Amino acid sequence: MGEPASVQGHRDSINGRSDVGGFCGAFTQKSTVGSSSPFLLPCAGRDDLHGHDGYRLIVASLQWCAASRHRRRSPISERRLVSAPVPILKDEEQEHPVPSVWRSKLRDIVEALKDGNFNLCGLTGVDPLDDATAAGIARNINDYGCALTSLPDASWDTSVCQWQIEYWEVLVDLFTVEEGRSDLVLHVHVHEQVGGFDLKLHFVYVP
Repeated sequence: MGEPASVQGHRDSINGRSDVGGFCGAFTQKSTVGSSSPFLLPCAGRDDLHGHDGYRLIVASLQWCAASRHRRRSPISERRLVSAPVPILKDEEQEHPVPSVWRSKLRDIVEALKDGNFNLCGLTGVDPLDDATAAGIARNINDYGCALTSLPDASWDTSVCQWQIEYWEVLVDLFTVEEGRSDLVLHVHVHEQVGGFDLKLHFVYVP
């Protein structure tokens, strides 16, 4: 089935190039090290790509990420002073800071990536990744050219989440040894479960 014309128009409006074939779409971004290189972003699982609904899911996710990146450049602490623990909000209309209760698991994910555990094996409350996704994440990080470092508290100043009816979409700004705050983001889906939350790493890339 060919891609609907309306979806193709949305796709063309996104900065970069996307070829939805097989597992990943490739986006060419100019990295901070000064060279253009492909950053791979998985569009969705294979079972999610059938028909127009799969394309809408892909486009909606990419558009949210692109728009969110622009807004996140102004620290949340400058827009809204948060002194108490950050609550969990199911708000489809706007972004919010990352809730406090998710932050330790997000830090665990970054630590695993920093240590080369790209499949995220052995992390409590975090879904392990298949080999294809893990390899794509490793490739993006290596191609970026800087070494990840542990998440500092400053990351929460610009990281955001938003309720998407069935789960929360979370973008966490990653830090590197060479740069401090980098252009890489951790894109995570958080699902509510009985007695807690389940985190699934969607991908690591430059929006």
